[in-house]
Amino acid sequence: MIWLAASLVALAVLARAIDRLVATPGESRAANATRMLLLAFAAVVVVETALGAVGLLDARATLIALAAPAILVTVWAFRRPRQQPEIREPFSAADVGLTAALLAALALRAWAGLHRTTFLYDALSYHLHVPATWMHDGRIGIVPAVFGDPSPAYAPANVELIFLFLMAPLRSDALAGIGQVPFAALAAAAIVAAVREAGGRRAAALGAALAFLLIPEIWGQIPTAMTDLGLAA
Repeated sequence: MIWLAASLVALAVLARAIDRLVATPGESRAANATRMLLLAFAAVVVVETALGAVGLLDARATLIALAAPAILVTVWAFRRPRQQPEIREPFSAADVGLTAALLAALALRAWAGLHRTTFLYDALSYHLHVPATWMHDGRIGIVPAVFGDPSPAYAPANVELIFLFLMAPLRSDALAGIGQVPFAALAAAAIVAAVREAGGRRAAALGAALAFLLIPEIWGQIPTAMTDLGLAA
């Protein structure tokens, strides 16, 4: 668990530092959050693909590969002049309520994923089987499906690399049970950012994100180790 916590901290530091370098005045907080989440996911994909190609794919190597650029980019970012903080509209009661509803929805889906008792064929046959094989092999490669299904004969697969990131520190798929919750957070942030950058009010943006998560197909996909929502996000 320590390896995962440290890697998450390194990811957050790296994403925040890069965001500080490229942010422009007047952007919404949601735009910043969307960019940082995208940067974090991209960093995991790039680092684990590179480590997997040379057979060094494990939790310790992943942490080192994330921490080194995080330190360098942070030093660079904080040497640049800091932008003047934007004056933002205060949160209304509706904004607070919708934000709480969004966070509650994500928390409920994470709880459902961690405590699920049934598992989908796709998750067992390749979405978790493939990263588990990479984890034990220490490298990325084509992994035949356990039931002979040819559909997983593609690799690397970006969302599966995120599952691997969650699995490797514990050598277990326990945390991968949260499925696509991180991608649901990305999708919600992107929807809020799209509305806010178009001039919409914060309540409308938060309501749109909440409505998206409550779509039955999306709500059902969030706590599963699938890839559809990840691709959409």
